[in-house]
Parts: sequence; C-alpha cells; structure tokens
Amino acid sequence: MNSIKKELIPSMAEMMAWATEIFNYGIRRPGYPANYLSENWVKEHFEVFGLKDINLDPVPVKKWEAQNGKLKIWLVDNPIEVLDIPCFPIPYST
Repeated sequence: MNSIKKELIPSMAEMMAWATEIFNYGIRRPGYPANYLSENWVKEHFEVFGLKDINLDPVPVKKWEAQNGKLKIWLVDNPIEVLDIPCFPIPYST
C-alpha cells in the first residue's frame, strides 16, 4: 500500500477555492460547457494526485438549450394586442 503524500492533502482554504472555481464555471448539466470544464478539472487534479489511466467515458444524453423564453398573452378586451412577457424557460417545454 502506498503511503499518503501529506503535501497533496489540501487545506480547507484550498478545497473552498476549488469549490468556488467549479461553481464559477456555471450550470453543470450533462452536455453543457461547464460540465466539460468540471470533468477536465477533476481529471487534471486526479493526475496531479498520481492517479493513472483516468478515462472520461462519453455518455449519450439528451441536451436541451434555452432559447428565447417568453409568455404571450392575448387580452380579452383587445385581442389584437399581444403582451410578450420575458420568462425563464422550463427544460423540454414549448
């Protein structure tokens, strides 16, 4: 069994910095840029720790990207007028 290299044990401050760095990548859903950044970050750190033969296996997933979410409201009193209200789109919605 290999002995632990104490210089590789991160401090609490270093771990918090790592968490902040990954958090700042953005939303880490499968297939999104922040997810790939996070995967590669972990791989690079595993290599620094001395791990070998690290694989990033692709997993097919459905990917949804928000476009231009809005709610259209036609007024009963004036059906010609349409209100476009900006909204947060819900995944896989129309």
